[in-house]
Amino acid sequence: MKTALVISSDPAFSAAARAATEGSAWCTAAFTSMEGARSALRTGLADAAILDADLDSVTALRAIDGIRAESASIPILIVAGRRVREWEEDALLHGADRILDKPLRSDLLCATLARLAFAPAPLPAPPAPPSAPARRLDSAPTTFRDASALLAADADPQLLAENFLGIVRDRTGVNRATLFLEANAGQDALVPVVGTGVASGLSPLLEWKWTSGLPLEIRRTGRVVRAEETTEDAARDLRVVGASLALPIQSGSRPLGVLCLDDPLAGGALGPDQLTAVFRLGESLGAALERALRRQLESRRATTMSAVPARIGCGCVLFSADGSVVHADPLSASLLGGKVPEALRLFPAAISSAVTETLRGSVSAQPPVFQSTLGIPVRARVFPWTDESDRPGCLLALEDATIGEREATAAAESARDDLVRLMAEHLAHEIGNSLAPLSTHQQLLAQRIDDPAFRDSLSQTMADTVRRIGRFSRQVMYLSRKEAGRTESVSVTDLVYEAFRDAKDVFAGGSAGLDFTPGTDSLYAQADRKALRHALAELFLNALQASPDDPQIHVEVSLSEDAGTVDIVIRDHGPGFPGEVLRRADEPFYSTRNVGLGLGLPVARHILQLLGGSLALPSRPAEGVVRLRLPGAIPTRNITLLTGLN
Repeated sequence: MKTALVISSDPAFSAAARAATEGSAWCTAAFTSMEGARSALRTGLADAAILDADLDSVTALRAIDGIRAESASIPILIVAGRRVREWEEDALLHGADRILDKPLRSDLLCATLARLAFAPAPLPAPPAPPSAPARRLDSAPTTFRDASALLAADADPQLLAENFLGIVRDRTGVNRATLFLEANAGQDALVPVVGTGVASGLSPLLEWKWTSGLPLEIRRTGRVVRAEETTEDAARDLRVVGASLALPIQSGSRPLGVLCLDDPLAGGALGPDQLTAVFRLGESLGAALERALRRQLESRRATTMSAVPARIGCGCVLFSADGSVVHADPLSASLLGGKVPEALRLFPAAISSAVTETLRGSVSAQPPVFQSTLGIPVRARVFPWTDESDRPGCLLALEDATIGEREATAAAESARDDLVRLMAEHLAHEIGNSLAPLSTHQQLLAQRIDDPAFRDSLSQTMADTVRRIGRFSRQVMYLSRKEAGRTESVSVTDLVYEAFRDAKDVFAGGSAGLDFTPGTDSLYAQADRKALRHALAELFLNALQASPDDPQIHVEVSLSEDAGTVDIVIRDHGPGFPGEVLRRADEPFYSTRNVGLGLGLPVARHILQLLGGSLALPSRPAEGVVRLRLPGAIPTRNITLLTGLN
């Protein structure tokens, strides 16, 4: 069986080449680049190279030169999708032997490889040195048994594997040897962890798995597998790594890996006693690896139990089923006053009781915050826990109770700082816009002071500027309030008319209209008159701005005697709330308009909440409806406000 190196960045081409050689005298090993194929070319394990390259640029020539730099005699077969005559000639001059067109034809590929390949006459085996006595097979087990002591000491898994392979090579005289072990304990994949005399980049590409090829035979038989006595897939795996046989590496009855060996350099084959000794040494390696992996797992678990909780400010104590402490990290010790008690009964009574109930399988109440011996308030949480063997236990989590308070305070301070910065940016922008017309008039004042039209314009500009900045100041004032001002019984009807006049003065659109028919009975709400008037004016203004071409709003007022509240309904002719606006409507400084602070709705809601009322937005984006509810004055009243705010 000969091996062809397939060099292609296209996995589909590599798969096609492998399928084309199935059942022939050739097998393939795929590489995605020249860098990966160099080691295989250097060691002479390949009998031909198949290069996937279009002959229309210098890229193919560089790849051919790279192959020739590693192996001057290997046949090179190029499979091209695009061919330019000048580049074909250059490819042949650089060392290509044949050029085929895509797509690959199985019969043509195999026939071409057969013509290109050659088998040089094998060199005679060198005679054994006369001074080197023949190895006595009956002494091999003793020799290996003595060497197995090197694997008994605690060591890193990689170092154990290297020591093992060194012992095997020293005692058997083989040159090529590769040790494959599970990539992760209990998983299907096998990776080469150490090897000698074998191309380092070749083995990983064979997809060693327990479910196929050589590993499958090793797992199925549990014995030595020889190339001439096994399946074709297993024999191919052995040939690729330059080995004639393989042995299992196991711990007890569980396989951990595969050891692949070539015949000794001095000739002949490894005898039964030597193979038995290697197998026994492999068992020692398996046991040592199990110990090393177990130590690594325990070390990682201990690191996790210490580092991860510490990062979130939490200490952990693990209890076994009998209440003894299995593990305690340094943070838990510091929270408990510098030392973790050795017995459960020595813990604070609330913790001891909760842990005991949890170990019994009961759902216990969480212990209250307690003071440690250092005076630190500690919050404890108790959870059921089982180890890797499903043995029951208990996990005690401890944290400094002041951490949450400090984090909440820091978050609040950060949010406040962000709000202050945002407010300053918007206020500076809006005040600047408000002062711009006034600044223009100020620059023209000396030249046009005697012009009556200019004086009228200046007067109007000053009034607009004062009104606009005054509104900004009132918005910020009401938004900053923590409690309502003095409340009194106010007429809702009067407030509706007054608030609409305020909104109309600010509105810059067409002729604003109000559709409001008060009932025969006056309705009264218990409220801060100025604050409620401002809230209604903000909502009316938003309703007018929602439909600037038809600025008409409809207001309805009703009484709910059962609830003791007053409802006001406001509608407009606008399209309603768009989805994004509805989602962010309560967000301060959010606005879809080019003017204004975006505080109208947040200020209105804040005022109503301080007055003991509420403001509800529409449930669907298409609705332009907002509902207000306020405490009614005697007799009790209820207000619902509907508006097409957007």
